[in-house]
Amino acid sequence: MIESPDYMANIPVLDMKGVDFLWFYGISLVGAILWSFGLKARMRSKFSFPGAADQNLTDPYEAAFLAGGEVRCSQVAIMRLLEMNALRISEHPTDKVLWVTGQNAEASLMNPMEWALYQRVEKAGDKGFAVSDAVSTCRGYARPIEARLAKSGLRPTNQERKGVGISSVLPLIILSVIGVMKLFVGLSRGKPVGFLDRLPKIIAERSHKKLVRLFEAY
Repeated sequence: MIESPDYMANIPVLDMKGVDFLWFYGISLVGAILWSFGLKARMRSKFSFPGAADQNLTDPYEAAFLAGGEVRCSQVAIMRLLEMNALRISEHPTDKVLWVTGQNAEASLMNPMEWALYQRVEKAGDKGFAVSDAVSTCRGYARPIEARLAKSGLRPTNQERKGVGISSVLPLIILSVIGVMKLFVGLSRGKPVGFLDRLPKIIAERSHKKLVRLFEAY
């Protein structure tokens, strides 16, 4: 028989019997779900600004970030440098490489992202710089763009969206912990615990999957 710590059995909620605890757990489950949705809606509401959708974007990098994030920003940087004739690109369809041309290589003609990318290509020398590596070079310069968009109400930042997702899962995690604790108390008393041997696991698995999807997405 599994023995639970004495302090667990002394907690009023965990000491509830049979039907009483089932009612408590069922009502708490509904409350946790509503609480979860409420938290998510309330935290997302701070990213909503009246008239934000009507704002005109004049910075091509802001429009690029909205369209495709850091990847699209790096593509815009490459295209602008090619148009300036500061870089040239290989014609190979699958293995695209960038080289400097030695022309129009002035920092004053480029924004910080373009200048950083140009310097990386220049540093690569004759072997060239792979286009696929441009995203990692531009990533740090794309974050301020995302922050500006968030401030304008056009986009929450990745970090803030993670916070919203994690906070919205917390009520279900708390309820799952209570269920697991009650499971141990019931087993220690040698009494059937019914659905409690499955429901906390289901809640925990769903919460875990949501967190995994959240972090894999960003």
